Amino acid sequence: MDNDKGKVKEIEPLLRKAGLDEDEVSVFLATLQLGSKPASVISKKAHVGRSLTYQILRNLSARGLIIEVTKNGISQFSTCTPEDFTSKLATQIEEMKSVVTQLSVILPTLMGTAPSSATKVEFWRGDHALMGMWDKYLQHPNTAISGFFDYSLRWPANRGAEAQAWDKKFSMKRAELGIAMRVICNRSSGSDEAWKTRSKFLREMKVIENFNIPIAVLIHSSSVMITCNADQVFGVVIRDLDVSKGFQQVFDSAWERLLDYTIAG
Repeated sequence: MDNDKGKVKEIEPLLRKAGLDEDEVSVFLATLQLGSKPASVISKKAHVGRSLTYQILRNLSARGLIIEVTKNGISQFSTCTPEDFTSKLATQIEEMKSVVTQLSVILPTLMGTAPSSATKVEFWRGDHALMGMWDKYLQHPNTAISGFFDYSLRWPANRGAEAQAWDKKFSMKRAELGIAMRVICNRSSGSDEAWKTRSKFLREMKVIENFNIPIAVLIHSSSVMITCNADQVFGVVIRDLDVSKGFQQVFDSAWERLLDYTIAG
């Protein structure tokens, strides 16, 4: 039994490196240990909410990492074979590499720049990877970050307490280090809450009306991060001075034309 627990502990960081976030890892390992079971049983073993467990199982099933079968009208879930699992991951890694290669060519071209030989493109996936990318901004005190995003989509509610707690700590640390945020965002409850604490957390906010921003674009002095915080959080970072300047010019042009974010009362 202790040996099995030790093996599970060894698997957890490997699954995270493979792109699964914390809840996905918990659900996958619970399914691995239980065998073919309904989502309700897996939910209890994983200590993840039932609705979120079902959503994760469906997402992992769509990626070929979980097998779903129906028995007596009830969906049951099990993990695929180790050979299929590693094969699926290898395929996804190759697909990610292809996407990165295409983005590294297309995005700079759209911005009117060409990637230099020093250009570095990173593709990442999962909540912990996103936290790591944001944390890198803390290495540059007394600078500024420009961004397009909707605060309500930055950390969706179903991400759990860990992501929410990390977000607050990051904002406090960023402000302590004098790293200002200039954000162009659409109206939402999340953006309203961010506006209320704008002074405390060194935020300036402009509003873009009647428009939804389903992704986040973060611009720093020599890098651009594009992230999608949907059911499967993922993104790309382009570390290139010319690309960063191009995006910054687009941001500054929009910033000058937009009104300050305000809320009633």
